[in-house]
Amino acid sequence: MKKTILITALLIAALFSALSARAQYRVELSDVRVDRGDNRVVVSFSGRTSRRTIGGDGAVAIQPVITDGTYRVSLTPVVVRGRRAKISHERGEWISGATTTTRPTTFAAGDSFEYRAEAEFQSWMEEADLTLEGLSLGCGTASPLPSRVLARAILPAAAKTPAPAPEPPTQPEPADTTGDLMAKSFSFVLPETAWNGDNIFANRDRAQVIYYRVGSYLIEPSFSNNHLMLNNLDAAVEAILSSGDSRVSRIVVAGFASPEGSFDLNDRLAWNRAQAVKERIVRNSGIDPSLISIYNGSEDWAGLREIVESSSLYDRERILRIIDTAPALSADGRRKPRLEQIKALDGGRTYRYMLENYFPRLRNGAFIQVYYRDK
Repeated sequence: MKKTILITALLIAALFSALSARAQYRVELSDVRVDRGDNRVVVSFSGRTSRRTIGGDGAVAIQPVITDGTYRVSLTPVVVRGRRAKISHERGEWISGATTTTRPTTFAAGDSFEYRAEAEFQSWMEEADLTLEGLSLGCGTASPLPSRVLARAILPAAAKTPAPAPEPPTQPEPADTTGDLMAKSFSFVLPETAWNGDNIFANRDRAQVIYYRVGSYLIEPSFSNNHLMLNNLDAAVEAILSSGDSRVSRIVVAGFASPEGSFDLNDRLAWNRAQAVKERIVRNSGIDPSLISIYNGSEDWAGLREIVESSSLYDRERILRIIDTAPALSADGRRKPRLEQIKALDGGRTYRYMLENYFPRLRNGAFIQVYYRDK
């Protein structure tokens, strides 16, 4: 038997708001519905965020929660980003090759959206409320938004129907910690259980990226949208450090350089880029430097291989074979056979195309990850 509860007009225009240092963040919800079958609960609503109330670099992460004050079930979150923040987020996902199928649905401020999420029905939900929680993100800060009740006693008891003997109730999911919320909002934040010390690049597709000019290890916020990347990094670290339920267990930074030029210079450049990121994190957050590990990724041939493999270059297979078989450096350290063979392809045209379109993405301190654990 299925029961549908349509939230009254008093809840049709539920407002979820909080004041930040720069703007008022508001998400307007309407048509809030809770549908209950014998074993499932379906929550749905329509949403819209005014473009005027979320700055271009800001974001709001909201999460519907079913709770009776003791038990709770957190439903799929929604992240609403300012226009520039959304473009930067999508660009970072595309560059890293990260998938987003398991991450929160992301919308731009001013967009209308439809929300739907399901949860397994449990007996304690008969007296539960539907609430809304979240964080406002932006300008290097993360501030909890005040919780709002969307509906009270949303799931009255269903009519009795013949059913097999009830199974023992499942254990309710624990409430999300600050670290959990940051991990849902930012791909470069991971739980400590995801750490793989034997292969630090195992989660390379989940990393923050900072770009550099050719031959430089100076971090320039105005270069290549770095300011958005840095704001996200600062906000995530600060939120976890200031929380009462999570702590930073480690931060991993690896510096890289593109393969062109002298190997010795590139090797020092990659190390200096990683070191520059570490010094900035310590300076901005006050975190214990011993929690930050830095690695020298040197010339990023692995990154170049990933880019070439996903491309439609005419010489793609030949380039991959050269990367896989030719030594990057000669035994005497004076030559770079791998780069020389790529330069010789198609009279140098293939290399010039890669130099212009692929190599800039390798000049980065690309591997920046924040790991956390619950207190």
